[in-house]
Amino acid sequence: MENIKKELYSFSKLTTFHTCPYSYYLTYIKKEKRKDNVYSYLGGKIHSLLEDLQQNKINNQKAISLFLSYFDDADILGYDFPTENSSKNFKECMVSYFENYKPFSVQDFKIEEYFEVDIEGVPIRGYIDLYTITDNKYIDIYDYKSSSKFTKKDLEIKKLQLIIYGLALKNKYPNMVVRSLNFDMCKYT
Repeated sequence: MENIKKELYSFSKLTTFHTCPYSYYLTYIKKEKRKDNVYSYLGGKIHSLLEDLQQNKINNQKAISLFLSYFDDADILGYDFPTENSSKNFKECMVSYFENYKPFSVQDFKIEEYFEVDIEGVPIRGYIDLYTITDNKYIDIYDYKSSSKFTKKDLEIKKLQLIIYGLALKNKYPNMVVRSLNFDMCKYT
């Protein structure tokens, strides 16, 4: 019998299909490379800095210095913000965020952990930005959003991502309580 590869879906993949089937076709069927933009480029860098901060590999000032370097690199690489004001605002907000960032003071936390979970016959996979375990009982889940701002309508769809994470961790830790699901809106805190 021939081995058939099991299709795994991600929240991003499902959302793309729901939002624009043609974009799904181009990205996941034809495998056309997606173009990065300033937000995706800097978002990846910001996620890495937050991981390093949480693990005490760098301090706040180092995070700011690296962010400003990445910010300059984005310009050199041709990643433009929609407006000069949006560029200035993004930079100021992120510097303020890094100045005030405090790592979670728990002993047990996981960063960028891969998961697979079956939800009503649909196999879903992904990576959880960060979750903490407190008192070997409570799980708090955090997803970093470095440029997004959700409308109420957006939130109805986006919150499904956190719910999927919660289901995955409930399966992994059946004796623990998923206490909270959180978007960390970095730019807006």
